[in-house]
Amino acid sequence: MRILIADDHELFNELITNVVLAHGLASDVVSCRNFDDAYQIVGTHKLGEDRKFDLVILDMRMPGMKGCSGLRRMLGIAGTTPVAIISGMLSPAEAREVMREGAAGFLPKTMPLDELKAAVKGLLAGERYLPTYLMVKKDADVVQARHAAAPPGD
Repeated sequence: MRILIADDHELFNELITNVVLAHGLASDVVSCRNFDDAYQIVGTHKLGEDRKFDLVILDMRMPGMKGCSGLRRMLGIAGTTPVAIISGMLSPAEAREVMREGAAGFLPKTMPLDELKAAVKGLLAGERYLPTYLMVKKDADVVQARHAAAPPGD
């Protein structure tokens, strides 16, 4: 298994790499520090070659990423490779938005290491990952959506 990690913070690149390799989740991890390098690495392959990576993890806020448009660009060249977003600053609404846009998962930088390990393992197995608290959180976007869907007179 091969994983690409694109995060402009060297600490997170090394942390995720160490967790993945120490727990045998992948045999190779490639890291880069901006979206343009990640895009080039994922998009460079020979005709007929199997996909280069089994998972791509992108920092939502790094040089060149440009939010969901960066995610959409990566999904456009990643083929069947799952693309997960990692961030320390996304609101619950933004995290759910990246999932609606096609991300295989959202990994908050505040998650415990054991949860990170389980999330990466699941993503590599073809599962989607979103922290439970984001699935049930009653925040402004959920309340607003309920009001918008309510029939007149309620």
